[in-house]
Amino acid sequence: MLRIFLLLPLSLALYLATANSHAQAEDDRGYALGVGVSADNADGFTAIALADVSFSEAASLSASVGTTRAAARPEDLRTREWSIGGRYDFGAVGIEARGGQSGDPDDFDAKDLMFGLFHQGEQWRVSLQYLERDIDLVLRTSRSQQAFEFAVPLQAEGWRLATSYRTESRWRWYGQYRQFDYDRDLSPLSNRFIVERLTPTTLTLATSLLDDSLSVGMEVPLGGSKALNVAFARDTLAGDLGSVDSASFGMLVPVGQRGDLDINIGISQGDDNFGNDSTFYLNVLYLFYGLF
Repeated sequence: MLRIFLLLPLSLALYLATANSHAQAEDDRGYALGVGVSADNADGFTAIALADVSFSEAASLSASVGTTRAAARPEDLRTREWSIGGRYDFGAVGIEARGGQSGDPDDFDAKDLMFGLFHQGEQWRVSLQYLERDIDLVLRTSRSQQAFEFAVPLQAEGWRLATSYRTESRWRWYGQYRQFDYDRDLSPLSNRFIVERLTPTTLTLATSLLDDSLSVGMEVPLGGSKALNVAFARDTLAGDLGSVDSASFGMLVPVGQRGDLDINIGISQGDDNFGNDSTFYLNVLYLFYGLF
């Protein structure tokens, strides 16, 4: 049973704890607001808004909401997502939690929950998270609008290990690994219609039914808040639906005294299940920072 609604009292508890325990830490109180868009050469388009509020150096809350449109058969695919989470650092160890929902009720609807522990020092950050998913997958027997549809409920549990290291010269190396176990064998569900419907572009649901995922990257400082970022990832889908490899190159540049612009370009390519087609994409995110 997905415990997503525990996030609301948890978020409230985090807020009350930080508001009372760190009322004196005015310099640590701040926020970041962001708006971004993504597009690819397969007519995919995403818009997203996010917010992060720090009540102190030890605690923060964050939220995001987004929507994606992509050309697909038999009709265009439109998805939406939202998430809310919080973290609290007790010193040597901190806790974090996040929950949300993504997809389209007519095709794929997933509710996600994460609980984790992390350790963050001056140079290292390591986190281990428990993941839970509650999925409603709608299958079609063909591409036509008159195709027979049936729903397949899925549940999955998984874990995620993530780490990052920042050198004294401010270079940052990072990586993560995720893995899921599903409550049923998805191999009988593997057919061309699932792939064509859920994966028309990189920006949609290409990696929604993850079996495991591995990504690595590095960030190179250029002075001030400027930085270059390079990342690589491989996502393997459950049920023999295939895998997707991706690579991205990004730059973070200051905009005025209280903003940053994060620009990323990338390429992703699926295996034979995806026709070995490559997709090029561009992400642009503007971040604005403020103090209470």
